[in-house]
Amino acid sequence: SRARASNFLLSQPELWLGYHDQKRRERGLAMVNDFAQEKVRNQRLKEIEEICNRYYLDGLEINFCRSYHLFKENEIDQGRELLTDFMRQMRAILDRVGSGRGRRIETIVR
Repeated sequence: SRARASNFLLSQPELWLGYHDQKRRERGLAMVNDFAQEKVRNQRLKEIEEICNRYYLDGLEINFCRSYHLFKENEIDQGRELLTDFMRQMRAILDRVGSGRGRRIETIVR
């Protein structure tokens, strides 16, 4: 079966990594979200918060292995700081929601 992309991804190609060479396109990298874009990171944080509020979670797993290309090759160094900040913001969401429920929401990242 084929993976489905979100409307957010499909409707905003300017937020894709946009690799258009054949090898990367075959690996599905043309339509991967570019985490250097603040709009992409904010959308992901919004989705995480919605999931945490909608479901009574014990924990949340973030899988960066599914698509480990988060930044363009020439933006990896700056991307480290952006990703670290993203993870801090995610942890703050989990802590805020967990605090309201009286327990910590764990997280695992791979």
